[in-house]
This record gives sequence, C-alpha cells and structure tokens, in this order.
Amino acid sequence: MGLSTKQTKGYRDYLFMGSLKYNDGHCHVWKQPNYYDMAHGERIRNMIDSFSCHLRWQELKAIAKDKSTLKREEGILARETWNFYDRPTYYTAIRNLQGFIAYNLQKPVEAQDFFEDVLDKDQNNVNALANLAHMFQELGKLDHHHRYVDKLAVILGGKNYEEKARAYADKAHAIRYFEQFKRCFRYMRYIQRAAVIGKHCAGPQRAEWFFDFALALYRRDVQMLYLRKLSSSEENELLDNSDCYSDTKIKEGFLNACNYFKQVAMISTSRDYQALSWVFLGILVNHDPEHRSLAEVFPEKPEYRLTPDQCFEKGLGIHPEHEIVLRRVGSEYVKLKRFEEAKQLLDKSLNILQSRFGYRYRADMYLKMYEAASVKDEQTKELLRNAVADLEKALKFKEVHADFSDLGYAYFLLGETNQALNKFVQAVRCDQDDFFDPVLTHQRWAECLEKDNQPEGSRAELEKAKEIRKRVLDTPLEEDQCDSYFAHDFEHYNTNPKPGFVRILMDYHFWSACSKRRLSELSSPGPTNGRHAYQFDLFVWHTEENSRWAVAFVHKLESEHKLRCCIERRDFMVGREVPGNILDCLKLSYRCVIVLPGGKWTKYTINQALGVSNTREGLFILPIKVRECPVPEELGYMTVRECEEGQVKQEHWDEIVTICRQT
Repeated sequence: MGLSTKQTKGYRDYLFMGSLKYNDGHCHVWKQPNYYDMAHGERIRNMIDSFSCHLRWQELKAIAKDKSTLKREEGILARETWNFYDRPTYYTAIRNLQGFIAYNLQKPVEAQDFFEDVLDKDQNNVNALANLAHMFQELGKLDHHHRYVDKLAVILGGKNYEEKARAYADKAHAIRYFEQFKRCFRYMRYIQRAAVIGKHCAGPQRAEWFFDFALALYRRDVQMLYLRKLSSSEENELLDNSDCYSDTKIKEGFLNACNYFKQVAMISTSRDYQALSWVFLGILVNHDPEHRSLAEVFPEKPEYRLTPDQCFEKGLGIHPEHEIVLRRVGSEYVKLKRFEEAKQLLDKSLNILQSRFGYRYRADMYLKMYEAASVKDEQTKELLRNAVADLEKALKFKEVHADFSDLGYAYFLLGETNQALNKFVQAVRCDQDDFFDPVLTHQRWAECLEKDNQPEGSRAELEKAKEIRKRVLDTPLEEDQCDSYFAHDFEHYNTNPKPGFVRILMDYHFWSACSKRRLSELSSPGPTNGRHAYQFDLFVWHTEENSRWAVAFVHKLESEHKLRCCIERRDFMVGREVPGNILDCLKLSYRCVIVLPGGKWTKYTINQALGVSNTREGLFILPIKVRECPVPEELGYMTVRECEEGQVKQEHWDEIVTICRQT
C-alpha cells in the first residue's frame, strides 16, 4: 500500500528537521511527529537510502572523477540510438547514465534534460527521481527536492515491484557499463534482485531483467571455466579460492543461466532477446561440449534439447539481420573452425554496424585460420595482415589488453619482433583486463624474446607469467557476495494479506535497510517486571537464514503484545561463547521458540532446551516451521506450528501469544 499524505508529510518532517519552505510559499516549523509517522518515515528514508541513485552510488565514485573516461563514453553513447518501446529498461538505464556523465562533466542543464526525458517515458522511474532530488538539493532548491522525495516515498512505500526491479536493473547496468572489461561482478547482486522481483511482475520488461541476469551468469561461467583451466596447469597445488570455481558452482551457474535464457525465449516480445537467448544457450553448451547438453538442463522439454549448432540456427532464423546475433554466432563458428560461414556472418555484422567486438572477432578468425593452415606462405601471411588491420580498428574504439596482446602476437607471427614487443608492453600497461588471459600475454612475450635471441628477458617473462597466474588464482571473483538471502526470502515469503493468517514480514522489509540484516526495528525490551519469575517471556532461536523473519516476529510480539523477547543479535552478551549465551537465555526465559529450518547450533539449542524443560511446568518449547523442511527428531513428538509463505495462522498466533505471556 502507498503512503497517505499524513505519512508522507511525517516522513519529510522527520527527514528535514528545522524550518522548511514548502510549495505553498509558507515557512513551516518542524514539529515532533507521532511515533507511527516517525517509525514509518524512518523506514521510507532507509528505503530511499538503500536505493540511492547514480549521483550518490559508491560504486561510481571513482568514475565520477575520471573526466577522460566520462568524455570518451559521452561520445560513444551520443552516437547510438535506442527504442524505449522495444527495450524500456535499457533505454531508461542509458539515459540515466548519460545524465550521470553530463552532471559530472559540469553540464547540469544537460543532465537534468536526460533525467527528465526518463520521466517523460517512465514517470515512476526511481533512479531518475532520486537523481533529480539530489541535483535540486545540491542547488538549494528544496521545494523541488521535496517534491521528488515525496514521490519516491509513495513509490517505495508501496509494492510497485516493476519500479523497484527496474531500479535494481538500472544500477546493475551502470556498474557493469564501466566494468564490462574487468574480472569483476559487483553488479551481480543488483541484477539478481531485479530478476527475482521480476518473477512477481506480469509486464514484458521482466524479460529484460531475466536476460541481463542470465548474461551475468554467462560472463561468470566464462571466468570460472578460465580459472579452473588455469588452476589445472599446476598439480598438487593448494588454492584458497578454488571453491569460487568448483564443479558444483560451475554446474549450478550453468543450469541457472540456461533456465533464465529459456524463460526469455518464451516470454519476450522482442526478436532481439528471443534470438540472443537461443544463441547464448548454444554458447553455454559450447563452453564445455564434452560435459554439457541442453538435454541435461531440460529433461522434460524435448523441444529444448538442441545441439549448439541448432541453437545458433534458431537464433539466426529469428533475427537474421541483428548485428549482435550475427557476430556472436560468427565467433562461435570460429571456435568450430567453420571459417567460411564465420566470415560471412562477421562481414555482414560489420556492414550493419561497425563495432569493436565485430573487428575483434574477425581478427581472431584470421589468426585462427592462420594457425589452422598446414602451409605458412605469403598467402597465409595475408591473413595475419588482415588480423592486424582489424585489431587496429578495434583499438580505435577502446584500448584494451586483449587487442594489444593479439596485435603483438600477429606481429610476432609476421616476424616483426620490435612491433610485437611494443604491443605487449602496451597490453600490460592497459587498465582493462577485459576477460583476457594475461598469463598468455607474458608467454607470448617470452616466445618473442627467445626468437630475438634474448634468453634472459624470455626467462623473466616466463617467471612473470607464473606470478600473474598465481595472482589471478589468489584473487576470488569479485561477485559482491550476491545476496542469496534476498532471493530466498522474496521467493518464499508473501507480504500480501492472507485471510485467517498473521503477516510477519511486511513489504518494507525487502526494500529498506532491513535487507542488510539490521536490527533497526528492535528497541530495548524494557525493564523487567518484578512480578514475573523470568526476565524474558520467550527466547527466539533462529539461524542466519531466518534472521529477517525472526527479527520481524520479535518486533511484532514486542510492539503489539508487549511481550519481552530474547534474541541472539540483541541480547547475547558480547564476548561470551555461543553455548554459554544460549544456556543463559534459555534459563532466563519463560518459553523457547525454535524457528525452523535450523542450522548451526540448532541441535545444541534443542538439547539444552529439552534439559531446561524438565525443570519447568507446562509447555516450554514451541517449534515454528517458517518453510518446508524436515523436523528434528528430538522435536518430533511436539506440535509444530507451520507457516504458509511465512505467515502464521491466526489461531496459532493467538496460542503463541497466550502460551508465552507470563501470568
């Protein structure tokens, strides 16, 4: 539900204490809002802070100061065109990004125009509203600032799943845009959230979010397979981060990516997305064809059990004139040594749109054709010259490690050693690592020096290759620690009212700082009532996985029923071992609620609770199952109160309150 005028006013008063000038031209003096307004306002402020905007995101702080990068990207984006009605999320993400660039290049009027263009197309766009709110606050135009903040409060105070998913997708796009050539996945958590929320949306935009998340999983798959290959080059080596690219994690990511691409192919109304989804399904299998197949992913769906070749043909059939479809299939045909078909597709792609990737893929094709040739003569050397020409064109778009390294390799094969060495130097000086193998660059460099009769320099480069390899393997993929709890909670818990049930989690729990497991909802349980035998009415034991639900459960009991609860995060004694804290809390509590599913320390807690229950009269342990899971056999004889989508039956809730209240 949205905010009433009173609630919005209470939020704004709370956020901007002091003398404020509103749109009516009068000066209003801040007054202490009532408790509800203040608490609700705090939640809304947390929501707005947690979403933030381009002009405030920490992930873009360094970029905001890099004027050369901003000017370069400003020019690139100005040359491209987008259709809002075909790809609405992408359109608004690009426009917001252009606004961010203009603002940080000291072009505030242009920045405002970009943000307002977004709102012309999407009046509830969270990031455009927040960007404008920030701009007007900087200018001191607080009446304009308040207007945008008020609208954000209404949007973020209601469900508005599409607006929130789009905001997360926008943030993922902005971070990825400036890190697309980095071994970095800081944007992963945001696009994952957009995809998870998208499952609750009916609009066509969810296909965009699904596709971007699947693409992120595909990019990570490339990196994990690369790391596994790199690690296998040395036997009997202990690797601290090998769990980042374990077989289990690689398979999980592969299956997840395939399922999301399949959903896009099914639900998208865009030929672009339909075609590209089939192409990437083929690419994912082609990453490891000996161990992968779509039959494994979709055993019950024979229509999806296609070979990579069939996937590529299907994608080309859906959109035979799409430049990205053409170049991606062309690059895969290069891997399969289908050079003639690859050249036709890559040439066609470049005729439609000249791009760095198009030139790079075609240069790679020429290099592979040269390597595959049985005879190395002047005719095959022409392939190398073609590769050089294409790589030089690619570097005019953006200077990246991969293109310099391949250019150096092409010059080496042509016998132009000095040219090759200079390109290798440029490669390692380049800021971009662009998913290319930096170990290979130093190995090529060493080979070039060896041919130039520089054995000492060659040995030094081989040692450097070993150092680089170790550094890459010692650095885990920077995935931003994807918020798996967010996805898990959002999929299993329902915040809509259910007749006959009591809601524990409300909508704001998924958008405010509560998503970071803060205890901002919980206040001190208050002074002990001397008439009661126990300090607490109940001790709530939960795992980290259930922490969001457990905190909300305690808050509801304390705020609505005045029960005194004991919960680990607030009431454990700092510095004391966990077992001692658990035992103390059990002894100080009238009842014990065990939240299932359990985890670490749950078995210990149950056993200690059973021991304490032998000294008490009446029921002591109340198990509550918030999601489907096995019940520990120690609790098998007890009544387990089961939730539905995280909500408690009214009769069970009444029982819990009655049983836990000391009389």
